[in-house]
Amino acid sequence: MTIKDIQVHVDNDPACAKCVEIAVNLATTFNAHLTGVHIRRSFPFPDYNMPTSADMLEVYQQALDEQESKSHVVFNQVVGQDKTKTSWRSLTGSISYDLETEARYGDLLILGQPDPEQALSLNNGITDGIIMSSGRPCLLIPYRGNGLAFGASPLIAWDGSREASRAVHDALPFLKQSGKATILIVDPESVDIEFADLPGAMISEHLARHDINVKVKVLSGGSNSTGDTILSYADEYGHDLIVMGAYGHSRLREIVLGGATRAIMKASKVPVLMSH
Repeated sequence: MTIKDIQVHVDNDPACAKCVEIAVNLATTFNAHLTGVHIRRSFPFPDYNMPTSADMLEVYQQALDEQESKSHVVFNQVVGQDKTKTSWRSLTGSISYDLETEARYGDLLILGQPDPEQALSLNNGITDGIIMSSGRPCLLIPYRGNGLAFGASPLIAWDGSREASRAVHDALPFLKQSGKATILIVDPESVDIEFADLPGAMISEHLARHDINVKVKVLSGGSNSTGDTILSYADEYGHDLIVMGAYGHSRLREIVLGGATRAIMKASKVPVLMSH
């Protein structure tokens, strides 16, 4: 995989500028085109017996114009004099649906991790569906901290599944940049894949053929969940990028994520590249 077309969700969240700056850095690194994608939420028409006036619609559109204008300013300020090729896409509709649809026309979508203290954040509740439904790799940027550099020490959460294999393939441009990776397998006896005598041996051999130096670590989660074990290991050993498959299924039109996926999406302090 070659990254030549990057998209970044641009909204009014406080951490948005960091997401855009990381997107610009990646576009420069991979000589890729960068598109800022802004979603204008369709008017939430009230119950059928509540009237909607033209004034209400006008005020709502003015609010959308203001939000987009602020988002566009952030995007332009961060891009600045950078020579990265950029474009701006503004769509009206559903944030989740339109972002996951747009992502299908690019190589990588960059999203901001929801901040639980930002009650009005437009990111809250949308990342699950986008990552699970877009069909493209998504890079989730943590709201904590201001660090922009990452990827020097990738950690691959590996369980031999289709999702994990997809994530590793999608992460190859990052892994090749680093030249190394650690494969972390938690409780190999509890997963559905038969690892035989050497868990991680086959994926290590595959990555070695891409000139990536691999170390394998097998852990028992003990009383901790798989997600907490992965996060603790990444923090203890200074890994600055987590690569993992996103697990879940649709139930009553809601995305229900696996425990490890949800834990890492919510609590990771480093960028997470996820694929489903």
